[in-house]
Amino acid sequence: MTVTNTGAQAQTVHLTGRTFGAHENVQSGSVTLQDGKSPQFVNYQGLQNNYGVFHFHVPAGVDRLDTAIAYPAPVGANNNARVRLILAMASRVY
Repeated sequence: MTVTNTGAQAQTVHLTGRTFGAHENVQSGSVTLQDGKSPQFVNYQGLQNNYGVFHFHVPAGVDRLDTAIAYPAPVGANNNARVRLILAMASRVY
């Protein structure tokens, strides 16, 4: 790791690390996005975007959450074929 200080004064950096064990509580699922069928929201550009919701449970006391998303974009797809993953916390505990 390289840390570069571009300021005029000295800075102190504290680093820590840890190792991670095997994946626990693995959950998976899928959503299908389709124009005219999926719910939509208006994005920052004022354009309609499809979205889907996947609910999952995070056990109490868990201090790390790791997510991943995969999307097989069609060959030659433009930027409109991208997907995003947004995590939102529920307001109640199940």
